[in-house]
Amino acid sequence: ADFAARPAVDGQALLLLRETDGRLQCELTAYFTPAAASLARAWGARPCLRPSPDNLERLAGDAGWRAR
Repeated sequence: ADFAARPAVDGQALLLLRETDGRLQCELTAYFTPAAASLARAWGARPCLRPSPDNLERLAGDAGWRAR
């Protein structure tokens, strides 16, 4: 099922980080919140260090992810 089409579940979100470093094209990294770990594994995602939430934007999921 498409994650963006699913009803939001507490704490589950797909987040994006865009990094440009002054280049024309940016590097795009997607992060799943810890509450979405089972979804992340289904997509083949790997665990990583927690990114700073300052520059993350929500693509799909719980709009209140930042408060959790």
